[in-house]
Amino acid sequence: MLALMSERERESGDDGELFGTATAVARTGLTAARIRMWEKRYGAVEPKRSETRRRLYSREDLERLALMRQLSDAGHPISRIASHPVERLRELAEEEAGSGGRLDAGRSGRVLAVSPSGEALLGEGDALGFEWSCPFARLDEALASPATPGAELLLVETDTLFSETLDDARELARRCGARRTLIAYRFATRDVAEAVRGGAPDLVLLHGPRDAARLRRECLFQLESLTGPGDLPDPGTIPDRLFDAAQLARLSSITTPVDCECPRHLAGLLKNLSAFEAYSEACEDRNPSDALVHAYLHRTTAQVRRTMEDALQHLLHAEGIDLKG
Repeated sequence: MLALMSERERESGDDGELFGTATAVARTGLTAARIRMWEKRYGAVEPKRSETRRRLYSREDLERLALMRQLSDAGHPISRIASHPVERLRELAEEEAGSGGRLDAGRSGRVLAVSPSGEALLGEGDALGFEWSCPFARLDEALASPATPGAELLLVETDTLFSETLDDARELARRCGARRTLIAYRFATRDVAEAVRGGAPDLVLLHGPRDAARLRRECLFQLESLTGPGDLPDPGTIPDRLFDAAQLARLSSITTPVDCECPRHLAGLLKNLSAFEAYSEACEDRNPSDALVHAYLHRTTAQVRRTMEDALQHLLHAEGIDLKG
């Protein structure tokens, strides 16, 4: 349990000098959110608390965090090193320095895939600058294995998505030290999918069938957003379509009692947006930069398409148009 300390104890207690979160961020190079996550999820440090509930870190806490950041950048899963004493962390850091081993953040990374596609999924994934591993076909198989490869990103392909699937994926992500989980699924109940989309930055959903090339592009985009320089902003997840091609075709020729042309115009815009969304998703990847740009265009177009779909839904309600009739 975190100990409460008075301001006097914080300044001159037997435990030595303590530092606030701002100092911890400055000295370790970690964000405050990452420090809290490592603390809560992995027990990396146990800061004390001031009378006003502020976190207070010792010098050893700061050293632990800085060493764990260094080792994490070099490819060590946090889930495996967070429990090490600081002496062991120093040894590992010295070994990394001696071997020259270091993960090229943003341009390299490791993906653990759980997929029935197996080796067919991997293809030429290394050409996009990251390492693939696909030793498991199913989540239950992966969880039953005594050894889990380390990875920055966990990819799970599944036909059905249930709350149990999410729990199993999160447990596997914890074991392999993945900072984000990407789940490609075909069928799910609306409440499960919407619950995840509502606020789980460590979990990304992809709906519908995805071929290997598109999954590799998605993995690259997720790795870049985790460790890259941030040249391309992340527009968010790819929303499902609210209107199918047949509905848009019907709206293109519909007339309203007040002779409003807006449903037709919006339907035409949506058809063009949907076409470009499909084109940007299917573009050939020649190199990592090319793949990232197309993934960005795909996401941005999908977000614009969803905004226009919402506008069209509002318009149809206002005009009393029912596409189901």
